[in-house]
Amino acid sequence: MPLGFSTVLQQAIPENYQGVEVCEVIDLWLKDHLEEAAECRAILKSWLLKTRAKNASDIDFGAPGCAGQIWFRIYGVKKPMEELGSFSFIESSTIILSWLTPAQTQLLFRDRSVDFSLAFDVEGGSARFRGSCYFDSGHLGVNFRKINDKLFTMDGLGIPQPIAQRMNLRHEKQGLVLITGITGSGKSTTLDAVIDMNNSENTAHIVIIGHPIEYRHRSKQALVRHREVGPDVRSFEAGAVEACVRIRIL
Repeated sequence: MPLGFSTVLQQAIPENYQGVEVCEVIDLWLKDHLEEAAECRAILKSWLLKTRAKNASDIDFGAPGCAGQIWFRIYGVKKPMEELGSFSFIESSTIILSWLTPAQTQLLFRDRSVDFSLAFDVEGGSARFRGSCYFDSGHLGVNFRKINDKLFTMDGLGIPQPIAQRMNLRHEKQGLVLITGITGSGKSTTLDAVIDMNNSENTAHIVIIGHPIEYRHRSKQALVRHREVGPDVRSFEAGAVEACVRIRIL
């Protein structure tokens, strides 16, 4: 269902504007029309809640690739949700931009893409998503991936004991572990299980550097810090250096 104000917004965009220029006009328009911005955020929130209800892993919309529709990935199958209606490039860009902060919008316009975390309260906790916003053929598109509410254990994931032991600070105090795999293969789930194991069993200082931060761990036996690239630290490199310095001090 088209946005009720889309015709008025379309008239505010010069016909010769393209790409970032169009999005800059939309962003300024949203700042002057707070009720319409709130309407867009409510629409996006309803779509994200529907991903949870349908147990979808992620959602895509905007730009030519999505053909005006809202796409869900459910048990590995990505397809459009026809019941959600169709939206023009201007409408989908407006919905995306309505949720971005000024700092995130600035990065998007400068780098033509931005990754960020999105969260809001739901009954019994919070709903968290990882957003990836980018330009596709001069138009704005986005993917939101659902962050699991459940924290898995190493045993629950079936990690063999010898491998789990190598990633436990009780047995290994130094080294580098790489966890790799394709999208959706469980990298973040495995990393969170490793962190939780060490958080539960060791008195340590754990610094999580993410872009963006996904699952947020509560300190147990260990002191856990979360530092998101952008809001909290300039880069992964800077975060790693700063973490080493602070660990030595502590």
